[in-house]
Amino acid sequence: AGFERISPMSAPDDLSNLDPAFDGVLRRVPGGLSARCEYFQDRNKRWPFHCDEEGYNLLSRLLRAATPVVGAVQLKIDTACDVEGAPDGRAKANAVVTEGQRIYARKPNMGEHDVTWSQSEYGHLGLQKEYIRYKSVQRLTEAWACLQRAKRNGVFDELECGALDGASSPQLPLRWASLGGGPGFELLAVRWFFEKHFPKYDLDLVSLDLENSWRGAAVGLGMRFNTWDVSDGDGLETVAGGPVDFAIASYVFKMYMANEKCARWVGEKLNSPQNALRTVLVVSRDENLEHALGMFLDAKLGNTGVVPS
Repeated sequence: AGFERISPMSAPDDLSNLDPAFDGVLRRVPGGLSARCEYFQDRNKRWPFHCDEEGYNLLSRLLRAATPVVGAVQLKIDTACDVEGAPDGRAKANAVVTEGQRIYARKPNMGEHDVTWSQSEYGHLGLQKEYIRYKSVQRLTEAWACLQRAKRNGVFDELECGALDGASSPQLPLRWASLGGGPGFELLAVRWFFEKHFPKYDLDLVSLDLENSWRGAAVGLGMRFNTWDVSDGDGLETVAGGPVDFAIASYVFKMYMANEKCARWVGEKLNSPQNALRTVLVVSRDENLEHALGMFLDAKLGNTGVVPS
């Protein structure tokens, strides 16, 4: 599937042969402290974030993993536009990329009105190329931070006990699903976080999204993928390949899951007496989630609990 697993032993300073969009995304601060590094999530690299050496190694690993996935999307564009055979193939391919850049650039303005891209725009190959380039860092870092807070707040305590109890077994199976996960960068964070903290578990990672054309990117990152609508709670286990232990949801939570139907099915699965969904992690920078969370906490709807982080 064109996937090359990025080994933990890959040299963290080897940032050669990356997609050009990743130039300058990650760097050590010149003349700064040895453990101080800088990275950017925005397209124009205006707003720096900072991390330590471990963060630098994690992000360099991400950029190496994302580069061939960006290349695979460009290949799909070139193939669709018949770059090799049509006289105007290259011009058409360039136009697709340019249109994707235009669609992506509109997002900050739409965000002021709680509107995201349309379903057809999510399926636009040019947008997908931009999305993988620029959302990869944001999705991975925010998911990693969420996983750190979840661990600190005891969400994974039972896993540590289970790993000790199962010391004689090869590995313990655990299924994670990204709800509306697209290419699945949140799951990449899960994989690497568990490599570090819970290596005893054999993870089955599946990205579930309504837009089927994300499949190639997810597979390219080493995930399984299936088409699924977040309103279809009854079909979750079928598309995920069996009971789901943990789920993770990013922006899709506020945009598409803040409704009674989703609150009910999530609550039913979290409270199920058999094969219960243990936890849903919500990864969001949005400070206005009170309305959405209220439905999930409502005893008549979701009847769930929230772990503060």
